[in-house]
Amino acid sequence: MALLEVDACEIIKIEDGKVLSMEVYFDSLKVSKFGEKMQQMQAQM
Repeated sequence: MALLEVDACEIIKIEDGKVLSMEVYFDSLKVSKFGEKMQQMQAQM
């Protein structure tokens, strides 16, 4: 089992009780490197 811990920030704009938009920011390089590591692990199986 592999785990990835990523800090994230969500910005949600709400008007009159309705969500107008939602943005999520995170370290995409960290996620990309994790994906590469997972692919390498699968290739070794």
